[in-house]
Amino acid sequence: MISKDPELELAALLRIAKREPQFQWKGRMGETGNPLFRGFQSAEGPEPNGFDQPVFVRLNLEKNEGFSSGFPRLAKDLFQPFRAIIIDDMEADFLTGEQKEILFDFVTERGGSLILLGGQESFSAGGWAADERLSRLLPFRDSISSTMIRSGAPKPVKVSESGKRLGWNLSEVKKPAFISSNRQGMRKLATRNLIDFAEVEESGLLEIRVGKGKVFSWPVADTWRAQLADDTQRDWFAQFWSQFIRYAVTDVPTEVNAEVATHAMTSKRMGLYVKASVFDETFKPDDRAAVKVAVKSEGADEGKEFIVPLSLTESGVFKNEEITVSGQVATLQFEVTQGGESSLLSRMVVTNPLSDETAILEVDDANLRAIAERSGGGVFSWEELPKLLQQMKKQERMKVTETKEPIWQSVWWFFLIALMLLSEWWIRRKSLRLA
Repeated sequence: MISKDPELELAALLRIAKREPQFQWKGRMGETGNPLFRGFQSAEGPEPNGFDQPVFVRLNLEKNEGFSSGFPRLAKDLFQPFRAIIIDDMEADFLTGEQKEILFDFVTERGGSLILLGGQESFSAGGWAADERLSRLLPFRDSISSTMIRSGAPKPVKVSESGKRLGWNLSEVKKPAFISSNRQGMRKLATRNLIDFAEVEESGLLEIRVGKGKVFSWPVADTWRAQLADDTQRDWFAQFWSQFIRYAVTDVPTEVNAEVATHAMTSKRMGLYVKASVFDETFKPDDRAAVKVAVKSEGADEGKEFIVPLSLTESGVFKNEEITVSGQVATLQFEVTQGGESSLLSRMVVTNPLSDETAILEVDDANLRAIAERSGGGVFSWEELPKLLQQMKKQERMKVTETKEPIWQSVWWFFLIALMLLSEWWIRRKSLRLA
């Protein structure tokens, strides 16, 4: 299912041998290279891999020269082309100190996703928890045995409540079960469990946010077992894996990120606020870029173009003041120029002033309960509605009547008017006597 996704492109670096020592074997006449690469030579010449070094096979990496000798040693070879990295059954010592730093920055600075899969040399068994830099990427602490365990019976999996809140609408059919997995230690703070094992007290798929990126750990070492199950289990796992990879690469920043905010001024005009974040090939903020935006309203013959200025407070951020355009639908095309090369991004915005009032509808539970407490009422959830009628019967009934009485018919007004008349008569009488 992943290979059929038009927005996902997979590439792989396969290590088929850790290190092959050179022995004197009876091979072909005149052969001096590694026989493991027999048949893999390119037209330009033999592969650079020989003896006493890891043997790699590269899939869909022909255009990326950074993988010619293994894992990249430059950040630009990893940051620019990829949004997620999947590491399966690889020990920590395979990476040099420089490569560990690049992998750490890929998550924390570039904002990419790292997916760690189980195996004989994964997690603590491969020295990840003992490494000062890589241990900060793990979603758990190394507080238990680091060996891989093999259960006596298959362990089925299920989607946890956190996974369901992500919208993983996986069918509740019979799911695949696994046998081999790595034990994960005590989870770190802010770690979410997305997939649980149904019948054992072990952590499944864990997620933690590290810096700007996310790290996932899937301890199962025999994920391939799902492909050997029946069609129902195989389809379930394929659907889960597709949704999981989609979630891993969602919200991962690209070199150019464009945002447009709208403000409905009238029914025929709206204001636009444009913001673009630009990064270089190592995903450092790029202040030397140039951003130009072309805006065209729906139905208009001509549009308008403007240059977005660099922000004075944020590095690599370009934003403008409010721009007024006609209509309620507009198309924006961003042209970002970096180092003489231009890239284009398109955005469409729609605004409706009649819907601004109901754009955000949220239940203010605290305010509702405060009003209910002051008025002697109560707040009921959707699940409590069947009990509402019973509670209303138990409460004391109050009868409210409305009466209207003209103010001039009040007896108090009669006495007040009479008192004022007597006071006037007494004042006039006293004035006549003095005269």
